[in-house]
Amino acid sequence: TKKLFLPQKCPACESKLVQDSSEAIVKCKNNHCPAILCGILRHWVSKGAMDIDGFGSKLIEQLVERKLVTSIASIYTLKKENIQNLDRMGGKSTEKLFTAITESKKQPWFKQLYGLGILHIGEANAKAISTVFQSATELNNALNESPESIGEIYGVGHEMIHSMQKWFADPNNKKLIASLTEVGVPL
Repeated sequence: TKKLFLPQKCPACESKLVQDSSEAIVKCKNNHCPAILCGILRHWVSKGAMDIDGFGSKLIEQLVERKLVTSIASIYTLKKENIQNLDRMGGKSTEKLFTAITESKKQPWFKQLYGLGILHIGEANAKAISTVFQSATELNNALNESPESIGEIYGVGHEMIHSMQKWFADPNNKKLIASLTEVGVPL
């Protein structure tokens, strides 16, 4: 057998890769890594999350590469004239995309929660959590004040609670929630 050597740097941004002691994989921890951003965006627009039809991988890559989208919230501030100049985006495609973006703001809270991509929070867990906590603010307050109340939800364990606490404590994620609220996504 050949000995395998894990990469030391992220192939997308050249940042040093990090291995968490509790996991077997190495990850890029750069908040500005274009590959991470593309993955986050693909998850947010997916059918299980916000279901933004027409927002495929190729479009996401073009938008990130041209710095037209820098976060989930910036999807909602896109301008039609910027989209029409991209590959495979004519007038009709652009109109459909912008309709889908607008309609995504009406998705239920559990889809938004799932779409945020919090580690260990899948669709079923997001749905269960959203029946008890009606918004990101309620969930965050519970995570800070009484995390044991979240553990009472069927299927939600300590690892999920810790993951949500870590996610909501991150200043970048606090800024994301504020930005999404500002553009009309009612978290």
